[in-house]
Amino acid sequence: MGDVAVRVVGLLGALGLTLTGCFAGDPPECFGAGDCPGQSACVRGACATTDDGGADARAPRAEADGGARDAARPALDGGVLDPPDGEPPGADARATPDASGDDAGPGARDAQPARDAGRPAPDAAVGPCRPGETRPCGLDVGQCRAGVEVCGVDARWMPCLGAVEPRTELCDGQDDDCDGAIDEQTDRTCGRDQGACRPGVERCVEGAYGACEGGGAPIDEVCDGVDQDCDGATDEGLTRPCGVATGLCEPGVERCVEGGWRDCDAVLLPGARDEDCGAGTDEDCDGTVDEGCECGAGDQRACGLDVGACAPGTQICAGGAWGGCVGATPPGPETCDGRDEDCDGATDEELTRPCGSEVGTCAPGTQACADGAWGACAGEVAPRAEQCNGQDDDCDGATDEGLTRPCGEGEGACVAGTEACAAGAWGACEGATGPRAETCNGQDDDCDGATDEATSVTCGVAIGVCRTGQRTCVDGALGPCDAAPVPGQRAEACEGSQDEDCDGSVDEGCVCRDGDTELCGSDVGACAPGTRTCAGGAWGPCVGATGPGAEDCDGVDDDCDGRVDERITLPCGSDVGACTPGTSRCVDGRFTVCEGAVDPTDETCDGVDEDCDGRTDEAVTRACGSRVGDCAEGTETCAAGVWGACLGATLPSDETCDDRDNDCDGRVDEDYDLQTSITNCGSCGHRCPFRLADSCVDGACRCGDRPMCPVGTLCGVGFCELECGRNGQICP
Repeated sequence: MGDVAVRVVGLLGALGLTLTGCFAGDPPECFGAGDCPGQSACVRGACATTDDGGADARAPRAEADGGARDAARPALDGGVLDPPDGEPPGADARATPDASGDDAGPGARDAQPARDAGRPAPDAAVGPCRPGETRPCGLDVGQCRAGVEVCGVDARWMPCLGAVEPRTELCDGQDDDCDGAIDEQTDRTCGRDQGACRPGVERCVEGAYGACEGGGAPIDEVCDGVDQDCDGATDEGLTRPCGVATGLCEPGVERCVEGGWRDCDAVLLPGARDEDCGAGTDEDCDGTVDEGCECGAGDQRACGLDVGACAPGTQICAGGAWGGCVGATPPGPETCDGRDEDCDGATDEELTRPCGSEVGTCAPGTQACADGAWGACAGEVAPRAEQCNGQDDDCDGATDEGLTRPCGEGEGACVAGTEACAAGAWGACEGATGPRAETCNGQDDDCDGATDEATSVTCGVAIGVCRTGQRTCVDGALGPCDAAPVPGQRAEACEGSQDEDCDGSVDEGCVCRDGDTELCGSDVGACAPGTRTCAGGAWGPCVGATGPGAEDCDGVDDDCDGRVDERITLPCGSDVGACTPGTSRCVDGRFTVCEGAVDPTDETCDGVDEDCDGRTDEAVTRACGSRVGDCAEGTETCAAGVWGACLGATLPSDETCDDRDNDCDGRVDEDYDLQTSITNCGSCGHRCPFRLADSCVDGACRCGDRPMCPVGTLCGVGFCELECGRNGQICP
């Protein structure tokens, strides 16, 4: 067992147990607590001694006394582990002695390790065992490694030792969560979700992420109101040439605005000006001069007709086209006046007009013009008196309007009325009171000249003990009913032979005989029956019964429906942020673990409350900027799912000659050549002395191809010479 075995032996020592150290040679074999001598105990088929005089070793032996041992075991509700998957209840026998103290046999003891292998580690405080006993625990799948549990002196399993537990699955080619699958559900999003771009997916293959699949990559921007290059700006900086360089026109530039080309700044666009006939230039920029010109400026010609009522006029050329005919009398429509208005040489020819009406039953006719006057209306149908026929006889646009006639009669209670014509037929008699059945009211209701004749009525019923009678009309009113008894006058006596209330049923509503008793209520679940007594033909209240109550999670049928703890659940988890609550079900009088809930996770910058604390993107930051050269990183803070500005960073600056990387590109003073720069010769800031040197070569100041001139001389054109004429010095 390696390191695990070392830890197990150490733990047994801490518990006061030894396996073989107290016996000469191999320890005695045992099958129960009574097989080991003195202050020793049977542990995993071999006797082991204890350091405290055997107190702990004797504890298991007490369990061999039949019922006493079983009474010491915790009940199932007290926390005994459920059997592993696929193992029937009670199979966790791990070589426990039976009621007689005999062991289950070597076969049962040898089979136990194979059964327990891979069993999840139970809570340390659960399950009876023998001190010093061991068993495997944890998983041996993927990256997980099984450990060992040891039974403590209190006959309970200690925590699992040496086990490697599952962890979150990563894209690393390993089964990190120990579920038998490698790199499952580790794909991640990639790309941008801005403008026309859409994110894709990087899939985990053999422990590494592949290329981004399914996303939309940036492309060159076009003028359509869409951010194709996905930089957060739309149609930025897009221009194109516009206009032409033809005639008087000159090209310009137009810009893309809100997905369309706008504002061409050309001096003149084609078609903006009409052609100026006779100017000799191409004003409309179509490549042709004076095209479409019909005439020359100032030309005139006659126009119009000189027939009938018409008179000619004059056209003048303007802008290369003939103008309107000025001063002419043009043809007009012919009218009935004895003149030739349409200037066709004929007077009032074929002039007619409709006459009369075409409303209702009327039909129009025709008038003809002769010698400048209209003749008679020929062929018309004239209006007539309105009739009830569904037609507009008087041709006023209304049908059967205002047509009525009297109806009904005026005898007795009857009153005459009026019939109105509608849709060509006489309607119902309105306002009339017609004959009706004679009633006892002192009036001639049926309009036959007699009052209240034959109006006596039968009353009462001939049902049960009741009999019918008569009500006689006297002076327009019905007298009392002479029947006796009447329905409802008597209550049902529940005596089994007569219909006292005259409703056609005998003893209806009587469900029992007075004084009878019977059991009532329910004996299902927590309920208990009572007793009820008959009084007045009906059962009285149930006395002494225990009725149903609300179902509780207690392992009892509280509502007495034959089911225990049915449909009892408790909400669990959280509904804050990205979390969703779950449900805990009642099973065997206890609530199960929370099922179906979405638990909190680490907060990320996405505008979602992943840790479900009621706040979004709180305390989510990341480094920004650069740590190269003089630059220093700052911090971006997430707000509303978006990273904010980089704060606290030291940004790049222009490179200067100071032995530092000012622009943070990983290079120092890269813009300065210390080998040839006369202002930084050999080192930054070392300027060659004025007039003593004229160049820097290999990092040294020189005068031409010589070293720098000494003080008192000047560097001339490539050589040193004396500085004459200064301070009274005379040149040799």
